[in-house]
Amino acid sequence: SGYCVEVSVDGTITSTKTNESECAIDTPQVTTYANGTVVYYNPETNTKCTSAEAVSTTETKTGCMRWYAFNDDGSDKVNLLLDHDTTAAVLLISPDTRANGLIEVKKQLKSDTSTWNKSINPRLIEASEVAKITNNTAWTAGGSSYYLHTNSTTEYKGPAGTNKYAWLFDNTRECTKYGCNVADSSTYGYWTNTAHLGGISGAMDVEAYGRLLNTNVAVPGINGVRPVITISKSIIS
Repeated sequence: SGYCVEVSVDGTITSTKTNESECAIDTPQVTTYANGTVVYYNPETNTKCTSAEAVSTTETKTGCMRWYAFNDDGSDKVNLLLDHDTTAAVLLISPDTRANGLIEVKKQLKSDTSTWNKSINPRLIEASEVAKITNNTAWTAGGSSYYLHTNSTTEYKGPAGTNKYAWLFDNTRECTKYGCNVADSSTYGYWTNTAHLGGISGAMDVEAYGRLLNTNVAVPGINGVRPVITISKSIIS
């Protein structure tokens, strides 16, 4: 039969055991973050910070900021969505998002995050990730726009903070009418990284009415840049 040993901090064997049931195995416990869990994090220093230090206003790009965890798969890393836009509005020059890949938005994202720690790879959220957050398993990139709270065409109106997906559209124009936590008049929403497959002139955005929406990109800049990052849970645990 096999055996195991217990070793002290100085490397000395303190005991030997032959019974497998006596051989304790320490399995590291990995925290799982529910969707919308608040995290305070500084992307420049790649460190955890506090709510007192955080500045969460539209076009704040540096320092300690407020983030929301989402789609945690149980690994040692976690996705974080910023709670505001680092740039309030970006005009998409070309109407064909499949050709340009939202190049104007990605260029602005790169500029906004230029001083951030290189290991966290800032990106735009995918519309499919939003659908996963809201348990809309039937949605595809060619699917219809929908309101986040019910995955339907029914609009939600209620007091600030009452929409269960308030965190997904915080800091957008008049969004408190639709149950978000805090509004900001400078931006209507933020672009996802997803072109709408039903036509060449549409891209998906998350906007102030609490909705994932197919928006004509030829409309003057109304949506901003809201970075997503993936970091080690050890940093924030």
